[in-house]
Amino acid sequence: MRSTLQMLMLAFSFASFAQQTSPVRPRPKIAIVLEGGAALGLAHIGVLQWMEEHRIPVDYVAGTSMGGLIGGAYSTGMRPAEIRQLVKSIDWEAVLRGSSEYADRSFRRKEDRRAYPNSLEFGLRKGVKFPGGFNSGQQIDFILDRIALPYSTVKSFDDLPIPFRCIGTDLVSRSMHVFQDGSFSMALRSTMSIPGLFTPVKDFGRIYVDGGLLDNLPTDVAREMGPDVIIGVHFDEAPLSPETSLSSLGAISQSFSAITATNERRGMELADVLVRVDVRKFTGYEFTQADKLIETGYKAAQKSEAVLMKYAMNESEWQLHLKQREARRIQTVPVPSFINVTGTKVERADAIERDLQRHLGKQIDDAQLEHELNLLLGEGRFGNAVYTVTEVEQRSGLHIKLSEKEYAPPTVNPIVLIDGSQYNNVLFSAGARFTFLDMGKPGAELRTDLLAGSTYRFSAEYYRPLYRSPHWFLAPRAKVDSVALNLYQQNTQLGAYRRAEAGGGLDVGYQFDRFSEFRFGYATGWQSYDLKVGDPNLLPTASGRLGASRLRYVLDHLDSPVVPSKGLALESEFNFYDSRPAAEDMFPALQTTVHWFKPLRAIDSVYLKASGGTTFGFEQTGVPPFTLGGPLWLSAYSTNEIFTNQYSLFQTGYLRQIGHMNPILGNEVYITAFYELAHPSKTQNPDLNRFPDLPMDGGAGFIANTILGPVYLGGAWGDSGHRKIFFSLGRVF
Repeated sequence: MRSTLQMLMLAFSFASFAQQTSPVRPRPKIAIVLEGGAALGLAHIGVLQWMEEHRIPVDYVAGTSMGGLIGGAYSTGMRPAEIRQLVKSIDWEAVLRGSSEYADRSFRRKEDRRAYPNSLEFGLRKGVKFPGGFNSGQQIDFILDRIALPYSTVKSFDDLPIPFRCIGTDLVSRSMHVFQDGSFSMALRSTMSIPGLFTPVKDFGRIYVDGGLLDNLPTDVAREMGPDVIIGVHFDEAPLSPETSLSSLGAISQSFSAITATNERRGMELADVLVRVDVRKFTGYEFTQADKLIETGYKAAQKSEAVLMKYAMNESEWQLHLKQREARRIQTVPVPSFINVTGTKVERADAIERDLQRHLGKQIDDAQLEHELNLLLGEGRFGNAVYTVTEVEQRSGLHIKLSEKEYAPPTVNPIVLIDGSQYNNVLFSAGARFTFLDMGKPGAELRTDLLAGSTYRFSAEYYRPLYRSPHWFLAPRAKVDSVALNLYQQNTQLGAYRRAEAGGGLDVGYQFDRFSEFRFGYATGWQSYDLKVGDPNLLPTASGRLGASRLRYVLDHLDSPVVPSKGLALESEFNFYDSRPAAEDMFPALQTTVHWFKPLRAIDSVYLKASGGTTFGFEQTGVPPFTLGGPLWLSAYSTNEIFTNQYSLFQTGYLRQIGHMNPILGNEVYITAFYELAHPSKTQNPDLNRFPDLPMDGGAGFIANTILGPVYLGGAWGDSGHRKIFFSLGRVF
């Protein structure tokens, strides 16, 4: 009995010793792989949020495209709530527009956008060349620069708080590229560069576009990082119906989807756990649906709870995991002691470095720096600007990398104009503006306009700053044009004239800032009014010398040249005519127009317009210099229905954004409603005085901001039986 008891005690001792000395089995290392999908990728935030709430650790991150952006942010130590706050703070409409904000453009680039209100541009550098994408990706660059700035000097992405990989497609080698070191921000920008939409990223002989072309769910890349378990996040999108009618852009988009779906299947097979996110109710462009997409990702992770909870930590383990991850996070950015600008000529780089000296010796202010870079981009010379921290001989500096437009200068801004304000006489013109920079000296430029169709025009202006002044300038100009001038009475055409003009002038001007300019100068030439069809008594058929001194002031604080939502604009011009065809004597003329827009909420605003013109009581002016009639100039009246030497016009209206177009095709879609009231004076020609003392009307319409320019379709109802439906392609306000 005793021996049996002793043997049992000995066996128990060995078992206890073995239990105490055997190593604790380590937990499995987990990699999460985030699929690309444009706006759909915002659902990844919800998946990560659910995993953190249930204490499921992530040891490695891999992603493509938007999955790369969300995964890259997470790998820097940002928590899902921080990432959510980041994406919610982004103006995605500005990101998709890609171009510089209108308010940030220089005064002359604002003039370009007002005169040519579309997003089309190409260049003539070594032949006709187009941009690498509809979108420069600049706003994306700034988002990525902010995320990556603390890790600018990290040599390997394994040194991030969570080791990270993302995928790009190298067009030079025609192969997949795995970003695992180098510039963190460039890696994120490359993986998101959707072909055709965003400009490709060039670096050391390679050209990168979206990695989704070759590996949209890169579980194979994650496997090489060494995890024990791979969690893949996949989007279940709505299938394409065989009955769907596809446009050319739709066919391209669906072809891209077919390519990515093929490589996604391979990625899904390599995942140990697959979280399937049902996004069939969404499209890849619905960035405004961030909250709903994040919630969808959260619910998808919740549905996979049974398998995911196998990898959950207890509370003490989780807190230790977070503490270790936070310890690897870089909280502060080194204070720069120098500024280095690359990507442009040495003289220009030196000037930019001097302008940015305020950033030395203190923490980098992202918002202020990006604002200054936006102003630099607003000059129209550069396509992109990115910023990082660099180290030279143990000194930290701010590195600004600029990319000059590869296709320009000269730049070409094309335009198509359609005036359907008279449905029985639609006017059509097409042309372009050519801009040559640094003509004769830095800052000087030659701007030339060509137009053909209902209007024929050639005009040119040479803008030359005076001496070293950034404000004073000389501007000699010349113009030859021929314009259709049709007269109507309630949609009945009374006459068709052709106004031809040739001449030139010289202005001396002062640019106060990027919002306002004042000019004074003199112009002379030849002008004629020729009757083609109709009543010869309406306007004088005359020709002769045209000569005028002028003062002109322009103020533009609007937020858009197409459909503003806020701001003030004023344009005022005073001319003193010493000669004008059919005018009996010299006379002055002043015209001023003010626009004011006030936002009510995020998607709607109200606006007021006031315009007036006068010849200060002089009546023998030949052809009266002012006309009313046509869209937003008494819209129910026919074009040029009212000729006058003096008028006042008031308009109030309401704008509401009702949708957003595919970013390749355009931007916002609006509805508008308005009321107009005018007070024109009668002329000495009774045939031109067939209008009431206070003409008025009200109307409504749709405005679509397309890639070709704003398309306006509307109708107006006025006094004295005036009714009209109209459409136009070209400037609205």
